[in-house]
Amino acid sequence: MPNLLKIIHRYHYDAVLFAGCLAASTFWLLWFRVFEVTVPISLSIGIAVAGLTSGGIRRWPAVSMGIFCAFLLLNSFHVGVEPVATTAALTIGGICTAWVIGRTSVESSDLLEPQALLRVLGAVAIGSLVAAAISGVGIALMRPVELPTEIVGRWIRFGLGMMIATPLVLVWAATPMQRWHIADWLGLASLLAITTAVASWTFLRNDTDPIAWLVYPPLICVALVYHLRGAVTATAIVTLIVLCGTSLGLGPFALAPPHSRTLLAQGFVAVVSASTLLLAAFADKRRLDAHRKIAEQRYRAVFDQHGVGVALLSLDGTYLEMNARGLEICGYAREEIVGADYRLLEPNAPPYGTNLPSAGALGGNCDVSEERAILTRQGNCRILDVATNIVRRPDGTPDHLIAVSNDITERVEARNALAESERRLRLALEASGTGVWEIDLPQMRLHHSAESACLFGQEPREDALPFESLKEIIAEDQFELLTTAVSKAAIAGGVIDCTISVLPANERKRWLRMYGSCDLQPDKPRLLGLVMDVTRDFEAAARLREANERLLGVARLSAMGAVASTLAHELNQPLAALTNYIATCKYIAKARTDTDPAELDALDQANVQAQRAGGIIRRIRAFAQTGEIETQLISFSAIIESARASIQHFNLFKGATLDCDFDTQPATILGDPLQLEQVVTNLARNALEATQHRSEPWLRMVTRVSEEEVLVEIADNGEGLDEAMLSNLFEPFRTTKTTGTGLGLPICRTIVEAHGGRLWAENRVEGGAVFCFALPRAHPLREVVA
Repeated sequence: MPNLLKIIHRYHYDAVLFAGCLAASTFWLLWFRVFEVTVPISLSIGIAVAGLTSGGIRRWPAVSMGIFCAFLLLNSFHVGVEPVATTAALTIGGICTAWVIGRTSVESSDLLEPQALLRVLGAVAIGSLVAAAISGVGIALMRPVELPTEIVGRWIRFGLGMMIATPLVLVWAATPMQRWHIADWLGLASLLAITTAVASWTFLRNDTDPIAWLVYPPLICVALVYHLRGAVTATAIVTLIVLCGTSLGLGPFALAPPHSRTLLAQGFVAVVSASTLLLAAFADKRRLDAHRKIAEQRYRAVFDQHGVGVALLSLDGTYLEMNARGLEICGYAREEIVGADYRLLEPNAPPYGTNLPSAGALGGNCDVSEERAILTRQGNCRILDVATNIVRRPDGTPDHLIAVSNDITERVEARNALAESERRLRLALEASGTGVWEIDLPQMRLHHSAESACLFGQEPREDALPFESLKEIIAEDQFELLTTAVSKAAIAGGVIDCTISVLPANERKRWLRMYGSCDLQPDKPRLLGLVMDVTRDFEAAARLREANERLLGVARLSAMGAVASTLAHELNQPLAALTNYIATCKYIAKARTDTDPAELDALDQANVQAQRAGGIIRRIRAFAQTGEIETQLISFSAIIESARASIQHFNLFKGATLDCDFDTQPATILGDPLQLEQVVTNLARNALEATQHRSEPWLRMVTRVSEEEVLVEIADNGEGLDEAMLSNLFEPFRTTKTTGTGLGLPICRTIVEAHGGRLWAENRVEGGAVFCFALPRAHPLREVVA
């Protein structure tokens, strides 16, 4: 069944053409049998010409089969020379007529034009003559006839059949120019009825009084009102009535001799049909002209009053027309632009149409839209959005170009300014290390710019990330701080301004300040703002605080230096008196006969310590005033042994264990022995104080001598040093003791550095702390040479 439907769909036109030729030929043969006279009109050749003209000459087999089958059906399938000759003549005549019509470039849709109709009538004359000659020669070969008379008679019949049937088929098969309504159909039917009545009253009566031309007025009415459709239908009806009445000996032509009646009727029908068709064609043309004029006026109104520029150009780029808006854009007058080359507006443009696809130039549509720069008459540059399309002829070949242009200069300038502004903003953000972020409040998703993602230590990406993803780089307390700030800004519809610390992977800690505002759009509430790296600000603030603290420490040290200088001056007198009193006590003790040697030894020790205290006070006073030390070559081991002896007299030493590991290699250093001994004893005292809460406190002293320096380590088994204390351990006035001043370690460090050494501290792995200082060695031979 599907194959059958395909076959029917493919050959339905051939089937219709076959049926039409079969019906017309059957009508022709039945007429001959009924009236026993030669049929005065051949409708089959007219239908054949119409079918071959609209469907193509290749459909000639359907014409031949339709005509030949009519002869077979009515002659009981007896085939002679006449059916073959007639079939061949009608087929060849139809092919010849259709070929001539095609050679004159007349399409089936052009038959409403008077010129086209005249060319069709000329083709009908040629084709009918060819058919008449072929069929006349065939008949002459079969029986003796007067060949010229036979050919003329057939020429008239065939031509009349083409004149009546061909326009009838083609006009009704063509698409109407306007849609017909019921009133139009009723009006046409009424006029056709009137025409039929007048023609019947004139040509189907024995009364010879009626005039044959009485049929003309209704035909004219039909032609003027309903044009070709009505005219071809009415002429077909009148033709059949006239020829039928004449064949029956009725009507005005019955007065003529029998041999000329048919010829007169045929001539009358030909004249009436041709004149009616031409009149209808001219009426159609006038109506078409009126419609075209109205369409032209509408087109011109739209063309001239359109809000965008419209220009028509030839295929080589010559301006054919331009509307008022286009002239306003380019600044030229219509006389200046029409006939000019497109390079008048685009001096540096490539040849016009080079940007059009070649496929579009050959077939199909070609629509190109682009931005083009033109130079106006005033010398200004304007940017146009131009859409160019090819307008084609009915045969599909390119005819001209139509270009629709819209002035987008301001839009392009605004776009360029926006792009430049965005570029500057991007450069400014990149230079300042500032990023842009956006938080989608309903979904709590965070979108970064590239700079913002880098600041947060994340990879730049186009899509948004969950807000919870910040937990990977932000500490819990910092994430809670940021979440609270976001919630407050979202609830209050205000701004967010918070500083958080982030720790990206494989990077140092970074401080970021997030500042933004809330955009509470109904469809997309969000927070939008900037993020800046303020790590340098934080570090600068920390350094400033540190500098301020050091400045305060320097001020305190300066004050302490002044106090130390005053105390040294004030204590020097009591110590001198103390030394004198000790000497006096020793003199009195020696004067006694029962003097105890222990008393004399104690007085000697007291004298030594008093003199030592005086020396320390004098050196502190000198160091506080000048910052210089008195240096001399001293034995490093002697300083350590003196310091150990002093440590063992401390009250804190009771119950403690002193473990000594001294390097036996002799070493000489250049410095002040009293100040260096003071450093060792002070570090030892701090170590003993750190072990007071231990059940078995111990102190370890280690010395090491190398080629360039000597090293001293004083370790304990106390609680160790706090990590926060290690960073500022040697700063003045920083202490963990309730009774400490925070000056011991800074003074020790100052003394060590004044001797060209270094002092540091660290925690022991086993517990407790260790203080170390290193001093450069002095080589006596080098000093002498120097």
